[in-house]
This record gives sequence, C-alpha cells and structure tokens, in this order.
Amino acid sequence: MLNDQLSSPTMLSIAHEMNCPVTAFIIKKKSGLHAYDIKYFTTTTEIPACGHATLACAKLIFEQNKSLPLLTFHTIANIIIETFIDEHSVMMNYPRHEMKKYPVKIRAYDNKVEIGGTAIIYLKGEIELPTQ
Repeated sequence: MLNDQLSSPTMLSIAHEMNCPVTAFIIKKKSGLHAYDIKYFTTTTEIPACGHATLACAKLIFEQNKSLPLLTFHTIANIIIETFIDEHSVMMNYPRHEMKKYPVKIRAYDNKVEIGGTAIIYLKGEIELPTQ
C-alpha cells in the first residue's frame, strides 16, 4: 500500500525486481469511503486487472481493519471491483464481460485443426469437428 503515488516506470521496476507473476500497488482514493486505486504490473508491463492480486490486497486491508464492510478497487481500465468478507473468506464481485460470437472457419484433418481468422472463442463442453 502506497502513501504517495509512484510513477508507472518505478512500479514496473519494482515489479521486475519482485519477479512475481503480478505485483499490485494500491493507494487510498481521496474521495470515496474505503476506495482504492489499484495498478497491476507483470515483470514486463502494466496490465488492466488481476483478480488474485486484488484479493491479496483486500485481505491485507481487511486484516488491518476488521470492521470494514466492503472495499472498492478502481483499475486503470475503469473496472470497479468490490471485495468483502464472507465468514472467513475474502470474496470479490468481479464484473462480467459480454460474450460475443464471431464467425470462424474451422477445418479438421489428419488429427490437426486449422482455425482461420481472428476470434476470441468461449467453449463450454466438448466440440466435435468433422473430418475430411
């Protein structure tokens, strides 16, 4: 937790030195009750959000002040993440993103799959591909 804002290059340098998958930096917002700005860095770049790092930061704050009912984190990607204690666990309300369908050509042959185009695909369950 920071008392003063650090520059992004300084935070990136610290994250690189820590050599963890993600390093989070939080600073209390001047406005908003129990609200924090949060920034996430890998060893090479800043990323828009990270659920595990958010939960770790929330646990730290909740342990310092056990009477807090709720914490709100604001990311650089304008994602607002709420955290709260449910019995002995830190829980998180993480916003969902709308799933969109995109046309993609899929061809299967000789135990290989060829996917054409660019798409983000969410698959649930099994998929059967026709063979040629």
